[in-house]
Amino acid sequence: MFLTARKYSSRFKPAIRRQTDPRWSRPRRRYTSLAAERRACAAAAAQRHYVIRADDWPFDQAPNVAAITTRQVPNEGLPVLRVTHYSDDHDWAFVCGNTDATEDGRVIAMQEALELDPTLRSIADLPPGWSAWREQVGAPWHRSREEQA
Repeated sequence: MFLTARKYSSRFKPAIRRQTDPRWSRPRRRYTSLAAERRACAAAAAQRHYVIRADDWPFDQAPNVAAITTRQVPNEGLPVLRVTHYSDDHDWAFVCGNTDATEDGRVIAMQEALELDPTLRSIADLPPGWSAWREQVGAPWHRSREEQA
């Protein structure tokens, strides 16, 4: 019998501690594409505790349809004081009425608008081409037909 040197495969070699490069040790970006971000947003929306049943939905657009608002409504908690139901594409706008600046515009889901202000349910029957406004939360809604809406 021949005595041979025992060869170790690479998996038995002792682990060599590599020097970590600081460029690669930083946290990596969580999402790499817009599609992945959309999937993450959809997953987060699915985990919300407040779910509206389809037969209880008051608006003519689905809960996941985009609506226009101003940044003050979702970010700063200002109330929705003006609502417009556009006649050309049946979109909705839920704004605070404090600003008309383009850079303050935001897009939210219809369901999110109803979650932010449940009193919007009372004007869900607003016909296309009409607007509604109120002075403050709890005040009655006033309705009027818009020429450009």
